[in-house]
Amino acid sequence: MKNMTISFTTALLLLLAGCAKESPSLVFQVSQTELGYEGGSVTFNISSSHPWKLSCDDWWLETPVSSGKKGKAEFEATAQENKSSQARSVRVTVSAGGQTRTVEIVQAAAHQEPDVPSGPDTPDDPNPNPPAPADEFSEYKRSGFKKMKILGYWGPGAEERDKTMTAEKYREMARCGFTLSLTKNFSVDVVKQMAAAVDGTGIQLIVGLSSLNEANVNAIKTLPQIYGYYCWDEPTVQEMPSVVEKIDVYKNADPSRMCYVNLLPMPARKMFMGVDTYSEYMDEYLKLGIPLLSYDFYSISGENMDLHAQYFEALDFMYRTGKEKNYPVWTFVLSYNHGAYYTTDEATMRFQAWAGLAYASDCIEYYTYLTPKDAKYGTGLLDLNYLVNDKWEAARELNARMQGLADVFVGMELLKVRGIGYSTTGLPALAEGELPAPFKSVRCGLPDGLLMSHFKNGDSEYLMLLNLSFKLSQAVAIDYEESAPLKEFVADGQYVSHFKTRQAASSRVLAPGDMALYQIK
Repeated sequence: MKNMTISFTTALLLLLAGCAKESPSLVFQVSQTELGYEGGSVTFNISSSHPWKLSCDDWWLETPVSSGKKGKAEFEATAQENKSSQARSVRVTVSAGGQTRTVEIVQAAAHQEPDVPSGPDTPDDPNPNPPAPADEFSEYKRSGFKKMKILGYWGPGAEERDKTMTAEKYREMARCGFTLSLTKNFSVDVVKQMAAAVDGTGIQLIVGLSSLNEANVNAIKTLPQIYGYYCWDEPTVQEMPSVVEKIDVYKNADPSRMCYVNLLPMPARKMFMGVDTYSEYMDEYLKLGIPLLSYDFYSISGENMDLHAQYFEALDFMYRTGKEKNYPVWTFVLSYNHGAYYTTDEATMRFQAWAGLAYASDCIEYYTYLTPKDAKYGTGLLDLNYLVNDKWEAARELNARMQGLADVFVGMELLKVRGIGYSTTGLPALAEGELPAPFKSVRCGLPDGLLMSHFKNGDSEYLMLLNLSFKLSQAVAIDYEESAPLKEFVADGQYVSHFKTRQAASSRVLAPGDMALYQIK
């Protein structure tokens, strides 16, 4: 018996020793690392002992999947034509089991015709922001790992599931730059179908259960495609106990995921909040201990496209509350014309997105992605036939710019927000001595003025100047100490997710609702 015990122990030790020697394996190979300017395809081969994730740090190379199971996988990525006079590169990273493999793919510059000397009668370039010579630009290298959270509220599956809850529609959403899709309450079976449709597209789900109990949460909590659970939209104070009851069910079964609650906006009336003031409303919400401050404030309305007087007060209030509680703040972009809010266009969406980021928003939410069936005044980013429209294209460009600057905005620490040359926006005016070095002065051409956001991220400091007019372009002139470096971010003319930097120009024109971004340190 003693010998049998020794033999069994020895065998067990040998087995454990053999297991200990096994380590995660990850192989990532590509068919080519150099592409012509015309574009083309690159074959990816991945062999992994663990489930893997793939990230691509620029959008001109499109990959059909962003994750996979352990084993071997082969698929093709597609490169768009490079119409720029500059070669470009993209880093593709695969990570699994604590290991990382990165491949850089380079695409040649577009073929350029020889310059033809212009005659003496050639008119001046009418472009108010003429491009600088190529040698004045420096490449802006991103980490490729940071990703901006961009959410589509009322995403695929919220309407006509057989038409919208498909892998094709989720891939289309990902191409538009979204990372999260929010729908509301479904059965366990539908949530599983939704997870299967979204798998590998790069989108994650915020979704709720129509029949909520711990057994049903247990049935879906292992799905990696779920980012969080939808719980409530715009609760009154009287409804908040019911909110807690819902969250308790989700958290008891799955404490690892976030629970989504979206709050009423600051201008909400007493009849909706259930208390006299918004401060009281917020106090009651904070008692619930839900670590999220999401609120919808659709601030532009009417034929004159009037900006609500409390818009910046609300952004500041939410930022300060979030900082005090260490809660992330999620802000909205209105992309659906409804009610009094029927002036949604490229400029207003751009304005709301940059304003949110000026106050350190952790997630930009679009309301809505799909168009609700009861729409009376307009559409979301997809029309009533679930086809992309002009607003989808505008959102794609805007989201590409935000994702291209993820290293700047994700994890930023706000230092101050001020108004420059503005009239009645509700911003605190920039006082003497508050303009950070190396700036000496900032001047603007419209009474609407500019929003100045001064923030830092890591060892770097930045300054954003946002055009407070979402109706008119605005000229901006800056003066700064030339002996100090001041970099200006410039989006690539063809692919806006690709940024370059150059020594800041002394003047430029900002499109309606657009911003200029400078690196100070």
